[in-house]
Amino acid sequence: MKKVIVTGANGFVGYWLVRELVNNNIQVIAVVRNEQTNVSKLKELGNNIQIVCCELSQIENLTNLIAEGDYDAFYHLAWMSAGGAGRADYSIQLMNAKYSCDAVKVASKLGCKKILFAGTVTERIAENILNLSGKAVNNIYGICKHSTHCLVDVECQKYGIDYVWMQFSNLYGPYSINGNIVGYTIKELLNNKFILNDKFTCDKLIIAAGSSACPKCGTDGTIYDALKPLGLKIKKPLPALVQLKSEGKFLKEWAGIRCDCELSLFENDKLIKKSIGEVQLTDYGISGICTFQLSSDCIRGLDSGKKEVIKINFLPDIKDFDTFYLNRVKLLKGRNDIELFEGLINYKLLYVLFKHNKNIKEALTSFSLEITGYNGFDKAQVASGGIKLTEINDNFECKNIKDLYIIGEALDVDGDCGGYNLAFAFLSGIIAGESIKND
Repeated sequence: MKKVIVTGANGFVGYWLVRELVNNNIQVIAVVRNEQTNVSKLKELGNNIQIVCCELSQIENLTNLIAEGDYDAFYHLAWMSAGGAGRADYSIQLMNAKYSCDAVKVASKLGCKKILFAGTVTERIAENILNLSGKAVNNIYGICKHSTHCLVDVECQKYGIDYVWMQFSNLYGPYSINGNIVGYTIKELLNNKFILNDKFTCDKLIIAAGSSACPKCGTDGTIYDALKPLGLKIKKPLPALVQLKSEGKFLKEWAGIRCDCELSLFENDKLIKKSIGEVQLTDYGISGICTFQLSSDCIRGLDSGKKEVIKINFLPDIKDFDTFYLNRVKLLKGRNDIELFEGLINYKLLYVLFKHNKNIKEALTSFSLEITGYNGFDKAQVASGGIKLTEINDNFECKNIKDLYIIGEALDVDGDCGGYNLAFAFLSGIIAGESIKND
């Protein structure tokens, strides 16, 4: 089993790091300041965690508190006054630099293979601080972080230990003590309060914001960006019930023709779905309800790098083509192939099909069209993908976020043409509303 050491384990970043490590079956020695430190949440993480108390100022004493061993990593996250007024106190921040260098020595003595430090993007300002006309005391934190980075680089070379300097930007989430609007919002969410546009709060919230399809109606898919921080699993939204694109000279030749066909979708040469109905032949590919029915599966396959081919049967009502063809030849003696099928298939289309495929049967019953693309959300009636159904219960309430409901197209549900998507949107709204009413 892998083993690591984490200082500052009870901090915001430290806790979530320890939690992730334990979940990945890694043994963690979690270092906290003293016995008065609240470690209740750490203790809830299971048996793969050992809590050790050691003040940052006495970090070298860790060699007496932790047995030497083959440790995979030493995460040094502990840092005094990472927030608040102490960020502008150079005496405190300089001591942090010393403790970080001490941590390198400790990691080396304990047999750690690598040590990792928590930096900050504000170092970028510090790197050029002498050239800036305006300087603020808040820059002291970034300056000392940058200085620490330089110092531990030297110390790690001295002790022959690899290191990683991680630069963090803004970090948000549960248990953060950050006092800004994002931290406040997350705190309110944990208290079962929802905040909308920084103005309105509510006890229960229904997300009925649609998806990315048809942006002219006001649905641009940004709802997914708003829901991602809540940890909800989202399947990549893609256009559905939309036109499909192909390539070939024949496209311009058949543009404008409508015909009743049977479309068969092959994914990596395997038949996965059929659709029958009217098809619109266009200068970029195919359109129409029959095409739309296949578009969701086809586009999902294209997005994952699969080969998508649609074979078109222009004579869907003819079950035995060979017999039909022979009877046609006997009945209409002396006619050429185009004349044999004139009246059954558009005259212009027959010329196009036979021009680009000399096999009559194949041209009329399985004309191959490789799909190379599709129109975007602006042309799509709906979107496939969205919040995964595993995230909600039968009442459309999130399983892990009480009182948050998600309905309609925001969910990973898309149906065929014919009102099914509208019906789902309406019915999911009714069910969610009834659930709230009866709560």
